[in-house]
Amino acid sequence: MRRDSLAILALAVALAICLGIARFAYALLLPEMREDLGWTYAEAGWLNTSNGAGYLAGALMCASAIARAGPSALWRLDSGFACSCLGFARQPGRQ
Repeated sequence: MRRDSLAILALAVALAICLGIARFAYALLLPEMREDLGWTYAEAGWLNTSNGAGYLAGALMCASAIARAGPSALWRLDSGFACSCLGFARQPGRQ
């Protein structure tokens, strides 16, 4: 039981850190992203809406995923997924 409690605490702390950094940084970066990419306000709004929908979907699925797989397994899966996403984001020839 103690190991599961530590895994739950680790998940909660990691989520709080990631959400805190991402939410504040995203709000500051969106206007510059819109200008640099030549988006209209509507296109930037769709990006913001998609971002919010992703947060909502993740929050709704999180409790069920922890109940099914367990917090430790979910932690390993999410960490692996995040690392692979970072690996795919690093494309040769792009700056």
